[in-house]
Parts: sequence; structure tokens; C-alpha cells
Amino acid sequence: MLEGELGGDEPARPAIVARYLSRGFFLAGSGLESVEGRLFVRTVSGAYVQQARLEERRGSELRGIELDEAHPLPIPFAVRDAFPRMRRVREDGSVSWIRDREAGRIERHGIVPGWLRRERVGDEIMHILEGDRYLHLHFVGLAERIEPPFRVGAEESWVHVDLSEQTLVLYRGPEPVYATLVSTGLEGHQTPTGVFHIRRKLISSTMANLGPEAGDDRYRIEDVPWTQYFEGSIALHAAFWHNRFGLPRSHGCVNLPPHAAHRVFEATAPRIPAGWHGLSAEPARSEASRVVVTE
Repeated sequence: MLEGELGGDEPARPAIVARYLSRGFFLAGSGLESVEGRLFVRTVSGAYVQQARLEERRGSELRGIELDEAHPLPIPFAVRDAFPRMRRVREDGSVSWIRDREAGRIERHGIVPGWLRRERVGDEIMHILEGDRYLHLHFVGLAERIEPPFRVGAEESWVHVDLSEQTLVLYRGPEPVYATLVSTGLEGHQTPTGVFHIRRKLISSTMANLGPEAGDDRYRIEDVPWTQYFEGSIALHAAFWHNRFGLPRSHGCVNLPPHAAHRVFEATAPRIPAGWHGLSAEPARSEASRVVVTE
């Protein structure tokens, strides 16, 4: 039971207890201290939790990709471990997809080697690879180029989030400069589509109700890094508690791998002055980077 659920006869909380934590709460630690042979993690809010009660999460190693002449869009990211398939036509004219035993496994979150294009093959849309090999659509998140739906300055940074592909592309002017997989809102918590401005940027922000990987409605996560709010409580932010990028996981926010979140945070406007923790763009929205979210 949690505090407040027992009614008026509930025992008083011990004075030493700052607050109770349900299983699955996330805390940001700022140090480790030993007291009478037991190790305690000091949180950023100044409280202490026994280290043995905690499980460390370091976050995804997915780093996205810097785009240049050698690495242009489109970029095909594998969102699941996959084996290429070969097309076989049966005697009755139906098609089967047979695993290619000579092809190695394509690792999740890597770039799909030998990718050529995406096109309809019979009744299905498939990703076509070199050597007459194929991947089903749901194995790949394709980061593709779009034309900005507004006039853009030559050095202006803006972001495109593609919900159908679970990808994010960072632009400078009309040119794409960086791409990564993301995780957007689950069914019932869909990330809104449209053109938005970044409204607030925070080096870290405490959040709750972030999705199944973060827990249920009781869950709370301290110091979510590199947070950029663009529509109400909906933000671009790092997610260190899961590694399911390329698949929807959130309650509406756009989850990025930590490295990718920092890369985008540093590129977008407004820029946070040195020594500041955050900044609101509301008074000068025209100077804030735009976030384009499409289906």
C-alpha cells in the first residue's frame, strides 16, 4: 500500500522517511555514501536510498548517424533483429518468403546493409536488399528527407519526427545533418502531429506517466535529461530506462536515446546560456526551433 491509501487509521510515517517509493521509480543519483557498512545513493534532491534497493540503468548505446555525402538519406535502421528473406513463388502462384540461410543476422539498431529501396512486391510492401533479398516492412525504420513545410533560414535548425517510421531527422536549413530512431506515443497516447515550436528547454526535468517501460501512473522519474517541450507536456527528451527505439513506447513524448537527445538539444534554439539549467522560449517563439511531426 502507498501512503494515504489506508484512510484515517494509517500509521504515521517515520520521521526519517522522506517519501515512499513504489517499485519501478527512477532516481537520479549524485553520489554514494557508506553508513555503518551499508551503501546509500544520495539523490539530486538530497535524500538517500539504500543501494541494494536500486538497479542501475545506463541507457541505450544507440548513437544515431551524422549525415554527409558518404551517409545520405534515406537511412534504413533495423528496429528488430532480422534475417533477410528470399522470394519463392509456389506452383499455385502464391508467394512465400524463405529465410536466406547464407545471410547473417541484421542486428537491431544497426543500419541495414545492402538496402536498395522500399516498394510493393505482390500484395506486400517490402524493403529490397542487394542480392535479391528482402525484409518485411516492420523490420525497418526508414529515415527519409522531407521538404520543410515553411520558409527556412540557411542556418536554421529544425526537427522532423516521422511517426510511421519512428525516426527523427535534424536539419540545418534545408539540409539533413543527423538521424536517429525514436519512440513516440502508444495507441491512446499518440504524439500529436503538426508544426510546433520548442517552448521550453531544460537540461533535466522530473516526469511521471511516461509509458510502460517507465511504469504505471504511480511512476516518477527524476532528472530526465535533455528535455525540450514543444506542445503542452509533450517533449523531445532522453529515455535511459528502455532500449526499444524504433517502436512506440511513450505516453506521447518523443523518446530519444541519450546521445541522440543531447545531439539534438545542442543544435536547436533557443540555446541555453552557460551555467543555466533551462530556458523558456515563450516570449520569443519566432527564435525557437520548429518541430514537425508527421504520420
